[in-house]
Parts: sequence; C-alpha cells; structure tokens
Amino acid sequence: MESRSASDPNYFELLGIEPSPLIDEEQLERNYLEKSREVHPDRLGLDADQDLALQASAQLNEAFTTLKSAWARFPYYLELRQPGLLAENREMTAEKLAEAMELGEEVEQARPDVQRKNELDKELRARLERLEQEVETLLDSGDDLPCAARLCYEAKYLQRAIENLQRQGDPLL
Repeated sequence: MESRSASDPNYFELLGIEPSPLIDEEQLERNYLEKSREVHPDRLGLDADQDLALQASAQLNEAFTTLKSAWARFPYYLELRQPGLLAENREMTAEKLAEAMELGEEVEQARPDVQRKNELDKELRARLERLEQEVETLLDSGDDLPCAARLCYEAKYLQRAIENLQRQGDPLL
C-alpha cells in the first residue's frame, strides 16, 4: 500500500465505522449498503452531477473492499495510524527472504502431487490465519506497529504462495 495523502478520504469515516483493525463485518456491510443507496447515480436523478455520483460510488466500493478484507484493512489501518510505516518496514530479513524462496520451491515441487498440494495449501492457510491473529493483536494493542507492518509483508508471500499453488496444474480437491 502506498502512503496516503492528507486529501485521501478516510474509509472508516466514509463507512461510519470506528477506525480499528478489528471490525464488525455485518455492521460494515449494513453501512455500505445504506451509503451506496444514498450515492447511487440512479437514485440521485437527472439533475445530479453523474460524474460526481459515479466517483462517490466508486470511492465507497473501494472503501468497502479495503475494509472487508483483513489483509487489505491491516495495511490501510497502519498507514492511518503512522503514515509511511509500511514503506519504512518493507525490508525483509535475509532469513525471511530465504524462507520465501524455499516456499516457492516447495510450491513448485508440490505441483505434480495433488495430495501434497492439498496438504501444503492447508498448511499455508493455517500459517496465514495464525499470522492474521498475530497482526490483529499487535494492531489492537498498538505495542509494536513496525512488527505488524513487517508481518503484513510476510503475509503477502504466503498469499502469493497459496495463489501459485492453486494455479499449478489440477485444481485443489
């Protein structure tokens, strides 16, 4: 995620949600649907500026998409709390880079073996879930935001590995 500018809208405010890494997804959806009805270009009538209505609707969709997904919401929340923190903590240790490379090789080797692909997929999803819980805890407590930022980047490697595993050969069973 790129650094936000002061003129960028706050997605939490836009959707009437308290800024937090942990959100009530049902409330988010209710607020989104209510606000999308308010700004929908068809509802505003012919006199309304259709371009502004479309822009407001697109912005609302982007806000909803960002806040609905934990792995999009976490970096967004971090940037709200400390602009530039993600960029400052983008560097991965040599150990983590080596781990990412090994994971890529493991995914490649699992390609011909459907059973191994399924096992690896399950392992990676469990790791990603544990990582999500760790980031939630760090963000909620505010104790170590730089660590949370690094873990957000680490999660991208796991997500990419899962995507690559799913794209390889036969679909997961």
